[in-house]
Amino acid sequence: MSTDSMLLTPQFLREVSSEFQNYLSTFPDERDKLKILAKQLGEEDRRLCDRKNMTGHLTASALLLNADADAILLIYHNFLKLWLQPGGHLDPDELPLTGAFREFREETGIANIRLHPWHERNKIPFDMDTHAIPANEKKNEGSHFHHDFQYLFVVDGDSYSDEMIKIDLNEVSQYRWVSIAELIEKDHDDRLKRVAAKIKNTLC
Repeated sequence: MSTDSMLLTPQFLREVSSEFQNYLSTFPDERDKLKILAKQLGEEDRRLCDRKNMTGHLTASALLLNADADAILLIYHNFLKLWLQPGGHLDPDELPLTGAFREFREETGIANIRLHPWHERNKIPFDMDTHAIPANEKKNEGSHFHHDFQYLFVVDGDSYSDEMIKIDLNEVSQYRWVSIAELIEKDHDDRLKRVAAKIKNTLC
Protein backbone atom coordinates (compact mmCIF):
# COMPACT_ATOMS: atom_id res chain seq x y z
CA MET A 1 0.00 0.00 0.00
CA SER A 2 1.46 3.37 -1.02
CA THR A 3 2.26 6.07 1.49
CA ASP A 4 -0.20 8.46 -0.20
CA SER A 5 -3.05 5.98 0.24
CA MET A 6 -2.51 6.12 4.01
CA LEU A 7 -2.85 9.92 4.21
CA LEU A 8 -6.05 10.84 6.01
CA THR A 9 -8.56 13.35 4.72
CA PRO A 10 -9.15 16.60 6.63
CA GLN A 11 -12.74 15.45 7.26
CA PHE A 12 -11.50 12.24 8.91
CA LEU A 13 -9.17 14.20 11.18
CA ARG A 14 -11.97 16.60 12.11
CA GLU A 15 -14.29 13.71 13.05
CA VAL A 16 -11.65 11.97 15.15
CA SER A 17 -10.60 15.24 16.79
CA SER A 18 -14.22 16.02 17.66
CA GLU A 19 -14.70 12.57 19.17
CA PHE A 20 -11.46 12.98 21.11
CA GLN A 21 -12.47 16.36 22.55
CA ASN A 22 -15.91 15.05 23.50
CA TYR A 23 -14.24 12.13 25.25
CA LEU A 24 -12.00 14.46 27.27
CA SER A 25 -15.04 16.52 28.23
CA THR A 26 -16.64 13.37 29.64
CA PHE A 27 -13.48 11.95 31.23
CA PRO A 28 -11.27 15.00 31.98
CA ASP A 29 -9.10 13.06 34.43
CA GLU A 30 -7.73 10.99 31.53
CA ARG A 31 -6.21 13.94 29.67
CA ASP A 32 -2.62 13.33 30.81
CA LYS A 33 -2.41 9.76 29.50
CA LEU A 34 -3.54 10.90 26.04
CA LYS A 35 -0.98 13.67 25.51
CA ILE A 36 0.75 11.99 22.55
CA LEU A 37 -2.52 11.57 20.68
CA ALA A 38 -3.53 15.14 21.53
CA LYS A 39 -0.23 16.39 20.06
CA GLN A 40 -0.62 14.38 16.84
CA LEU A 41 -4.21 15.55 16.38
CA GLY A 42 -3.16 19.12 17.09
CA GLU A 43 -0.51 18.83 14.38
CA GLU A 44 -3.10 17.31 11.99
CA ASP A 45 -0.96 14.21 11.48
CA ARG A 46 -2.38 12.76 8.26
CA ARG A 47 -0.52 9.48 8.82
CA LEU A 48 -2.43 8.75 12.02
CA CYS A 49 -3.76 5.45 10.61
CA ASP A 50 -0.46 4.37 9.05
CA ARG A 51 1.00 1.45 11.01
CA LYS A 52 4.47 2.58 9.90
CA ASN A 53 3.98 5.84 11.81
CA MET A 54 6.22 5.13 14.77
CA THR A 55 5.14 8.24 16.67
CA GLY A 56 1.80 6.50 17.12
CA HIS A 57 -1.23 5.42 15.14
CA LEU A 58 -4.91 4.71 15.70
CA THR A 59 -6.35 1.32 16.53
CA ALA A 60 -9.82 0.21 17.61
CA SER A 61 -11.05 -2.52 19.92
CA ALA A 62 -14.29 -4.10 21.09
CA LEU A 63 -15.44 -5.29 24.49
CA LEU A 64 -18.32 -7.75 24.23
CA LEU A 65 -20.36 -7.81 27.43
CA ASN A 66 -22.46 -10.81 28.37
CA ALA A 67 -26.20 -10.46 28.99
CA ASP A 68 -25.69 -9.73 32.70
CA ALA A 69 -22.97 -7.14 31.99
CA ASP A 70 -20.67 -8.86 34.48
CA ALA A 71 -18.19 -10.54 32.10
CA ILE A 72 -16.39 -9.76 28.83
CA LEU A 73 -15.01 -11.89 26.02
CA LEU A 74 -11.20 -11.99 25.77
CA ILE A 75 -8.91 -13.59 23.20
CA TYR A 76 -5.31 -14.75 23.63
CA HIS A 77 -3.05 -12.63 21.40
CA ASN A 78 -0.29 -14.83 19.96
CA PHE A 79 2.35 -12.11 19.45
CA LEU A 80 1.82 -10.14 22.65
CA LYS A 81 1.11 -13.33 24.66
CA LEU A 82 -1.66 -11.59 26.55
CA TRP A 83 -5.38 -12.01 27.09
CA LEU A 84 -6.90 -8.96 25.40
CA GLN A 85 -10.09 -7.69 23.83
CA PRO A 86 -10.49 -8.15 20.04
CA GLY A 87 -9.15 -5.22 18.03
CA GLY A 88 -6.49 -4.01 15.65
CA HIS A 89 -5.37 -1.49 13.07
CA LEU A 90 -7.69 0.66 10.99
CA ASP A 91 -8.00 0.51 7.23
CA PRO A 92 -7.33 3.77 5.32
CA ASP A 93 -9.98 6.38 6.24
CA GLU A 94 -11.83 3.83 8.39
CA LEU A 95 -13.30 5.49 11.45
CA PRO A 96 -12.52 3.78 14.78
CA LEU A 97 -16.08 2.55 15.41
CA THR A 98 -16.22 0.88 12.00
CA GLY A 99 -12.81 -0.65 12.64
CA ALA A 100 -13.91 -2.00 16.02
CA PHE A 101 -16.90 -3.74 14.41
CA ARG A 102 -14.74 -5.21 11.64
CA GLU A 103 -11.89 -6.38 13.87
CA PHE A 104 -14.28 -8.05 16.30
CA ARG A 105 -16.04 -9.95 13.54
CA GLU A 106 -12.76 -10.99 11.91
CA GLU A 107 -11.17 -12.22 15.12
CA THR A 108 -14.17 -13.95 16.69
CA GLY A 109 -16.48 -14.85 13.82
CA ILE A 110 -19.44 -13.32 15.69
CA ALA A 111 -21.41 -11.01 13.41
CA ASN A 112 -24.62 -10.29 15.33
CA ILE A 113 -23.41 -7.59 17.69
CA ARG A 114 -24.54 -4.03 18.34
CA LEU A 115 -23.33 -1.11 20.38
CA HIS A 116 -24.13 -1.14 24.07
CA PRO A 117 -26.90 1.35 25.01
CA TRP A 118 -24.28 3.43 26.87
CA HIS A 119 -23.16 4.71 23.46
CA GLU A 120 -26.66 5.97 22.65
CA ARG A 121 -26.32 8.41 25.53
CA ASN A 122 -22.62 9.08 25.00
CA LYS A 123 -21.49 9.50 21.38
CA ILE A 124 -17.90 8.63 22.23
CA PRO A 125 -15.72 5.55 22.79
CA PHE A 126 -16.09 3.96 26.22
CA ASP A 127 -12.33 4.19 26.64
CA MET A 128 -9.31 5.73 24.94
CA ASP A 129 -5.79 4.64 25.72
CA THR A 130 -2.24 5.17 24.49
CA HIS A 131 0.03 2.20 25.14
CA ALA A 132 3.46 1.04 24.01
CA ILE A 133 3.83 -1.82 21.52
CA PRO A 134 7.11 -3.77 21.35
CA ALA A 135 9.10 -4.11 18.13
CA ASN A 136 8.07 -6.90 15.76
CA GLU A 137 10.92 -8.11 13.56
CA LYS A 138 8.64 -10.35 11.48
CA LYS A 139 6.62 -7.31 10.42
CA ASN A 140 9.69 -5.05 10.25
CA GLU A 141 8.12 -2.71 12.81
CA GLY A 142 9.93 -0.85 15.54
CA SER A 143 8.51 -0.11 18.96
CA HIS A 144 5.69 2.43 18.81
CA PHE A 145 2.43 3.57 20.38
CA HIS A 146 -1.16 2.56 19.73
CA HIS A 147 -3.92 5.09 20.32
CA ASP A 148 -6.84 2.75 20.91
CA PHE A 149 -10.51 3.72 20.72
CA GLN A 150 -12.53 1.09 22.60
CA TYR A 151 -16.27 0.44 22.33
CA LEU A 152 -18.76 -1.68 24.27
CA PHE A 153 -20.88 -4.23 22.41
CA VAL A 154 -23.63 -6.69 23.25
CA VAL A 155 -25.06 -9.59 21.27
CA ASP A 156 -27.92 -8.46 19.04
CA GLY A 157 -30.83 -10.76 19.90
CA ASP A 158 -31.07 -13.94 21.95
CA SER A 159 -29.33 -16.33 19.56
CA TYR A 160 -25.79 -16.28 21.02
CA SER A 161 -23.84 -19.43 21.88
CA ASP A 162 -20.11 -20.07 22.20
CA GLU A 163 -20.38 -22.33 19.14
CA MET A 164 -20.64 -19.14 17.08
CA ILE A 165 -17.06 -18.18 17.97
CA LYS A 166 -14.60 -18.93 15.16
CA ILE A 167 -11.32 -17.36 16.22
CA ASP A 168 -8.74 -16.21 13.68
CA LEU A 169 -5.84 -18.57 14.42
CA ASN A 170 -3.42 -16.31 12.55
CA GLU A 171 -3.74 -13.77 15.34
CA VAL A 172 -5.21 -15.53 18.37
CA SER A 173 -5.29 -19.05 19.78
CA GLN A 174 -7.91 -19.12 22.56
CA TYR A 175 -10.92 -17.28 23.93
CA ARG A 176 -12.68 -17.11 27.29
CA TRP A 177 -15.25 -15.13 29.22
CA VAL A 178 -13.73 -13.28 32.18
CA SER A 179 -15.78 -11.72 34.94
CA ILE A 180 -15.47 -8.02 35.67
CA ALA A 181 -14.66 -8.92 39.29
CA GLU A 182 -11.74 -11.14 38.22
CA LEU A 183 -10.34 -8.47 35.92
CA ILE A 184 -10.34 -5.97 38.77
CA GLU A 185 -9.01 -8.26 41.48
CA LYS A 186 -6.48 -10.51 39.73
CA ASP A 187 -3.29 -10.06 37.72
CA HIS A 188 -4.46 -8.86 34.32
CA ASP A 189 -3.40 -6.24 31.80
CA ASP A 190 -3.39 -2.79 33.46
CA ARG A 191 -5.78 -1.32 30.94
CA LEU A 192 -8.25 -4.18 31.30
CA LYS A 193 -8.22 -3.69 35.07
CA ARG A 194 -8.90 0.01 34.64
CA VAL A 195 -11.66 -0.50 32.07
CA ALA A 196 -13.26 -3.23 34.18
CA ALA A 197 -13.45 -0.80 37.09
CA LYS A 198 -14.90 1.77 34.70
CA ILE A 199 -17.60 -0.71 33.64
CA LYS A 200 -18.41 -1.50 37.26
CA ASN A 201 -18.65 2.17 38.22
CA THR A 202 -20.51 3.26 35.09
CA LEU A 203 -22.87 0.42 34.21
CA CYS A 204 -23.45 -1.53 37.42
